[in-house]
Amino acid sequence: MDEHPEFDIFEITKNISINLLNHTEITSQEAAWYLLREPMSKSSTVIVYIPTVWPIERQRIKKTIRELSELDDDCTDIWKENWFDKYEKRSEDLEDISLAQFVSKYYKNNKEYVKRDQPRVMRYRNYDMATDFNEYKREIVCLHIPFRHEEADILENMKFIKLYDENVDLILQKRKEFESNIDIERTLQICRELCREEVPDDNEEIRDVVGRLPDQNPFQELYNNPKCRDK
Repeated sequence: MDEHPEFDIFEITKNISINLLNHTEITSQEAAWYLLREPMSKSSTVIVYIPTVWPIERQRIKKTIRELSELDDDCTDIWKENWFDKYEKRSEDLEDISLAQFVSKYYKNNKEYVKRDQPRVMRYRNYDMATDFNEYKREIVCLHIPFRHEEADILENMKFIKLYDENVDLILQKRKEFESNIDIERTLQICRELCREEVPDDNEEIRDVVGRLPDQNPFQELYNNPKCRDK
């Protein structure tokens, strides 16, 4: 920094990284592997991330050009399915399977979902119980209580709070399938302490939920009735 005071910390770090890379010796095989952009390491355990944030906050991936070209001209379904979409469309024989079990233990084979020999490791947003208790409840209910329509079964009128309170013991037992270090007694104690604290205004909570639900598409009528364009 004394030699180049005009550089900021970003430029200095970048220059150091480039110098280290230029003076690092690697074998020709490693260089070829690196240039081919092949992974330098692999794991026998697959890790998947479930976007347990609110629906309006979830990132979506657009379909490929080929997939988009196969859509009807009036079709607006341009996004790939995420875990929530796939889960809500699951077959009836998986009705009692939770989202966490579905993502971790099942995969689609010839249009049917079959159980994996090796379950996947699950990752999610993991809200802090002490600072975001309602968000924690919503997330845990989404993961461990079966549902068909997230908005209607869990989010509407903050149903997730009642679902969590009524199924707290069942939820904690299900979490043991995925979390080896969970302390059930300690978790229950924290829940009881938080529930004894002052409860915020319900109307304020409901307004917050409404603001985070996806808005109705203002162009839906235009999509359904193209003739209205001339009006």
